[in-house]
Amino acid sequence: MPLMKTEKRYFTLIELLVVIAIIAILAGMLLPSLNKARLNARTTSCISQIKQNGTAIGMYSDDYQGLPPTYHTLGGAIGNDPTWCATDDGKYAGLMLVASLNYLGGVDLETAKNDRISPKILNCPVCNPVKPQTDGNAWRRISYIYGRDSYNDNGFFTPKLKPYPQLTREVLIYCFGSNTVMDYGKQDVHGGYTVLYRANGSAGKLSKNAIWNGQKSYPWNHKTELLPHVDSL
Repeated sequence: MPLMKTEKRYFTLIELLVVIAIIAILAGMLLPSLNKARLNARTTSCISQIKQNGTAIGMYSDDYQGLPPTYHTLGGAIGNDPTWCATDDGKYAGLMLVASLNYLGGVDLETAKNDRISPKILNCPVCNPVKPQTDGNAWRRISYIYGRDSYNDNGFFTPKLKPYPQLTREVLIYCFGSNTVMDYGKQDVHGGYTVLYRANGSAGKLSKNAIWNGQKSYPWNHKTELLPHVDSL
């Protein structure tokens, strides 16, 4: 019996277009979920790292009569920007002061200065306030903002903090990488949230809506009103 010749069947152009359209629809449905998962992973990484910085502040305070690090450099005030926390002659403030005293492990600030980049442990894993290859001062800038002070009332945020053992929910550090706590108007790498660390040892995130008290424009005087509100949340 002779073999019957089978006819090869090919996809028509319309069938191919239908398949491509279905794939595109499915991808469009999955992409927001994937982006949200990626954002959550980044924020979780930031929370973990900011907690390390907060723990270091607690260790520092234990060794300095219960006083958290000063917002000012050891040689005097350095301005009103708590991301700017070192001077060329080796005076440090805030978290960089904590790092310089090895409470954050072996952070080599001289190498950071030579390489024009601030230590990773002091910066959010997904943002950096400066580009290290274009700014020679990048080594002294960080994205974890510590602007409070137990030593005087002239810090970025007032009033003066109580000694560390008397603190509870006061926010000690927050991430620069979201336009939430302050109205920087620059970037938002945490999807409308800011990552922060409190004196009670907790680290987490707060929404812009909660921090701004539901207002559409920045409602706070940061010197007198902002931190008391965020501390209470």
